[in-house]
Amino acid sequence: MLAGLVPGIAHDMSVSVAAAASLTSAYAIGMIVGAPPMAALSSRWPRRRELAGFLAAFIVVHVIGAVTASFPVLFGTRIVAAIVNAGFLAVAMSVATALTVPAKQARATAILVSGVTLSCVAGVPAGAMLGDRSGWRSAFWAVAALCLPALALVFRSAPASAARHHDVSIRQEARELRSRPVQLALTLAALVNGATFDIRLPRRHRNRHRSPA
Repeated sequence: MLAGLVPGIAHDMSVSVAAAASLTSAYAIGMIVGAPPMAALSSRWPRRRELAGFLAAFIVVHVIGAVTASFPVLFGTRIVAAIVNAGFLAVAMSVATALTVPAKQARATAILVSGVTLSCVAGVPAGAMLGDRSGWRSAFWAVAALCLPALALVFRSAPASAARHHDVSIRQEARELRSRPVQLALTLAALVNGATFDIRLPRRHRNRHRSPA
């Protein structure tokens, strides 16, 4: 969403375009750092409470981002939003497979992950268009509003039982990260996401920061 909102945020917050673009980096850092501890800390909570809690927090930080006049606060909301997003996805993966028979678990996971792809295909241009017409803050309000029906569906459909039947160990997860297949998959994912979300400054901004020499 932020890819098309960077110029508006930079102007409104009186920061450079590069500083505004760092909000995307803040979200990426939050996703990387947030997923393992969120999965471990919430491993014994009821799944409905987990999903609802993460989604409610996601809504709150977007509301805060929509009303704040402080760039550091906005930066912090992006990190928190990414952390709870990572937690939501970690739990949602297990819930999606638990709600389906084994033969359809791969399809359930694919449908869930397709939401990320859809957000890139539709969300980025929609956010940019909304930002151009109504200001970048309207895009944050839109995200918060879109999460409300999702929150209602979580309360309606997510299992209320205790989460997983096994504990999640951060140390064990870290050991798994050292395996060659996992490292190869992560490397490919990093290259794909880097190419997808690369933000390049408009030519006028690049020229502005060139050295006279």
